Amino acid sequence: ASNGKVTITPTVAIPVGNVTAKATDAAGNTSVASDPKVATDTTAPAKPVVNTDLTGKAGTKPSVEVSAEPGSTVALYDKDGNKIGEATAGADGKATITSTVAIPAGNVTATATDAAGNTSDASDPKVATDTTAPAKPVVNTDLTGKAGTKPSVEVSAEPGSTVALYDKDGNKIGEATAGADGKATITPTVAIPAGNVTATATDAAGNT
Repeated sequence: ASNGKVTITPTVAIPVGNVTAKATDAAGNTSVASDPKVATDTTAPAKPVVNTDLTGKAGTKPSVEVSAEPGSTVALYDKDGNKIGEATAGADGKATITSTVAIPAGNVTATATDAAGNTSDASDPKVATDTTAPAKPVVNTDLTGKAGTKPSVEVSAEPGSTVALYDKDGNKIGEATAGADGKATITPTVAIPAGNVTATATDAAGNT
């Protein structure tokens, strides 16, 4: 152009890195390359989408499929923001992440980080729920001769579960939380009547 300026529209997307130019005159003589300008990427990927339904998956290590920018590093987070897995999205824009720990009940989200270090907003959450009831507890204490008294009753149950004790008529007569050792010690609130004594265990998600 007469003003010594030319506007060039690239034929492909410019990759991150140096961009230079050369000028060739009508006689075919070509200049040395210009000083470079650095093309940088400051655009974060679109927020990813967690595709896998996590209903009933709390407490497990499921494979979680996430849609994200191809080539981006996709990180998976639990409800407390702890990273629980990571994978690279393939050319199809899918990453399959196997959680490194059992997923706790609650929201699960993902982020995508591109090669330039730009990180997306967190995905919309998928909720990991626990729909599995604890195994049935075991009443360990021998209650022979204990009718009419309030003995301490040891019950084996899922750690952290709430253990309820019932008399022969289904009346709740005591409750305690099972410790890390899977044992709950319950002191009845009333004298135990003669007959069967049973127990149930209810986990934090309300499964009994």
